[in-house]
Amino acid sequence: MKGGAQFNTMGFDRVIRKNISALAGIKLKVGIQKGATATGGGLIAPYAANNNFGTKTKAGKTKIPSRPFMTYSADRIVDWMGSAAFYEVVNMVITGQITADQAAARIGSKTVDITRRTIRDSALYKPNAAMTIKRKGHDKPLQDSMSMFRNVKFVRVS
Repeated sequence: MKGGAQFNTMGFDRVIRKNISALAGIKLKVGIQKGATATGGGLIAPYAANNNFGTKTKAGKTKIPSRPFMTYSADRIVDWMGSAAFYEVVNMVITGQITADQAAARIGSKTVDITRRTIRDSALYKPNAAMTIKRKGHDKPLQDSMSMFRNVKFVRVS
């Protein structure tokens, strides 16, 4: 007589595959989106890019030092995506507790939060020059009008 046990998933494996597929197709873009405007008007993306990459004068002297908040944010987001909190969101989709769209919203919100915290973390960046501190009245890089901070968003791309 042949022995053994039989495990009937009753289609659960199909549901898991479907939920994983729905989640796998999601792409988010996090940062300062095209068309975002600064406090008082004007596009914020060029300003943010100048701060992220830095600028030089025609003579090659640093005008604005590089403060790569997007690179630092990306690194922190990758770290978070290896955490138990991220896998909890993924698991909730796999088990059908939330939809892939709800997971995308949670993940997007968390990545925006990480990016905003990175902008505020002035210890990461070269300090403002003395004349900049005098003009702005504070020594926190990337935080003059908070336009970059407020304009960090996520969008779902297809």
